[in-house]
Amino acid sequence: MDTLALRALIAAAPLLAIGVLLAGFGWPARRAMPVGYLLVVLAGVFVWDIGWRDIAASSMQGLIIAAGLLYIVFGALLLLATLTASGAMVTIRAGFTRISPDRRVLAIIIGWLFGSFIEGASGFGTPAAIVSPLFAGARLLAMAAVMGGLVIQSTPVSFGAVGTPILVGVAGGLGGSPAVEAHLAILGMSLPSYLAAIGVQVAILHALVGTLLPLFLVCMLTGFFGRNRNFREGLEIWPFALFSSLAMTIPYVLVAVFLGPEFPSLLGALIGLALVMLAARRGLFMPRTPWDFSPPSCVREPDARTSRTLRRCRSAPTGVRRSAADSRMGCRTEGRPAETSVNAVWDKMQAGRAVYWSDRSRWNSMHAPACAGWR
Repeated sequence: MDTLALRALIAAAPLLAIGVLLAGFGWPARRAMPVGYLLVVLAGVFVWDIGWRDIAASSMQGLIIAAGLLYIVFGALLLLATLTASGAMVTIRAGFTRISPDRRVLAIIIGWLFGSFIEGASGFGTPAAIVSPLFAGARLLAMAAVMGGLVIQSTPVSFGAVGTPILVGVAGGLGGSPAVEAHLAILGMSLPSYLAAIGVQVAILHALVGTLLPLFLVCMLTGFFGRNRNFREGLEIWPFALFSSLAMTIPYVLVAVFLGPEFPSLLGALIGLALVMLAARRGLFMPRTPWDFSPPSCVREPDARTSRTLRRCRSAPTGVRRSAADSRMGCRTEGRPAETSVNAVWDKMQAGRAVYWSDRSRWNSMHAPACAGWR
């Protein structure tokens, strides 16, 4: 094997080992990452003849960089915990769902725009952790909520966490290299200005791809998770999807050109979110017929009768209580007033913790015998 190819394989071995341990063997990161670090140290010592002093210095530099990244992630998780504990997440979810009854519109607003804003502010996977529960609260199917939260991890990622991939990743790879310094001397540029130029090129490329991403998102939802499994239902919303993409990508590129690599995702998504929500409230580019995952008759808001049913079924098992709250089977079990409110049950249903209602007859047939046992 060629020496260069062998060295490249040895350099990639720690990353491959971590991937196999995490995905293949199911190891937690606290066990897999030290193994990867040990492989890096062994390769540095025995293959590249790096001294122990340099290894210690590089390890300390890595810890300092990791501390800065963890500080950003900690802020995002703290914000999520604060929003959840204070009830602000429910308010945010209700604000989004009042914009339109069309789930395609909500998927674009929540996933593409709000998710891009969270990516620009914190990055490191936090948008998926925040956007997916909001998707579930907007009554997207559980798998659709997860996939939608992951699809948007594309265009805004290169400028996520206030430009960390450019300012830390690219700068760390280019900084200190004699070849790079010689090239910068020929161009007459400093490293920060060179990073800004790279950021502009990255923004233009991502904006070209991101122009079609909202349409791809809704086509995925309608084609794989819609009741008709029809991609055409996603294409029907192309005016709103195209407007939403341009409302984000145009400011995205302009911010990269005039302000640098720190704020394209953050400010581009924020400006796009304001423009799209204003247009949605005025009915601009909106689809004529709202689209949902299941027929309206299969998803109903809880009412007074549902509340009475829940009180009668209070002493039944948890699964029966949740079933009766929607199917209104009318279990006649005496007991004290319910400790679990209808809203709590409904939130759990929305979050994907209960069976979805795509086949109402089958759903009732599954739960009717259980409910009859409590009569």
